[in-house]
Amino acid sequence: MAEFGVPKGGGNYLLGKPYVIGNRTYVPKENANYRAEGLASWYGPDFHGKRTANGELFDMHSMSAAHPTLPLPSYVRVTNLNNGRSIILRANDRGPYHQNRIVDVSVKAADMLGFSKHGVARVRVEYVGLAPLEGSDDGTLMATLRQGEPAPPPSLIMVASARPFLPRIRTASALPDDVPLPPDRPFALGSQE
Repeated sequence: MAEFGVPKGGGNYLLGKPYVIGNRTYVPKENANYRAEGLASWYGPDFHGKRTANGELFDMHSMSAAHPTLPLPSYVRVTNLNNGRSIILRANDRGPYHQNRIVDVSVKAADMLGFSKHGVARVRVEYVGLAPLEGSDDGTLMATLRQGEPAPPPSLIMVASARPFLPRIRTASALPDDVPLPPDRPFALGSQE
């Protein structure tokens, strides 16, 4: 559920053209083998409710991240190398552009990874794959948090309801005795003697 009224989902898939920030050129591309180690920082109140690079609204209470070159939105595994916590995040923004930082995460993600009070942490970032555009995946992503082992990729199978998918079918034997069958029925239902 979105806190503070920030809607989830929307946006567009984005790779884009190379761009320059601070005399450095960034080349967005999909790299199935992407894996890097460096510093992570977090961002929050100043960007809360503003558009991300792919057009989604940033929610500092969501499980999101900013990366300078990976496809948006995509899933990335971020592992805090100081405490072994690992989680899958939704990369939906560009950044960070600070020296030696390889990813920015939301306040909530930094909290779950155990470094929100420290500001930065040494992390490993691994590309997992493209993320869907629709809806919120926060609950699914929070469930990937692991201690001492890599976070598993989020499941692509979602269950919308715990109720049966098929309606209950009443059989003729389940009908009360006083319900008449239509006279023109060319077949019998169950044993009606």
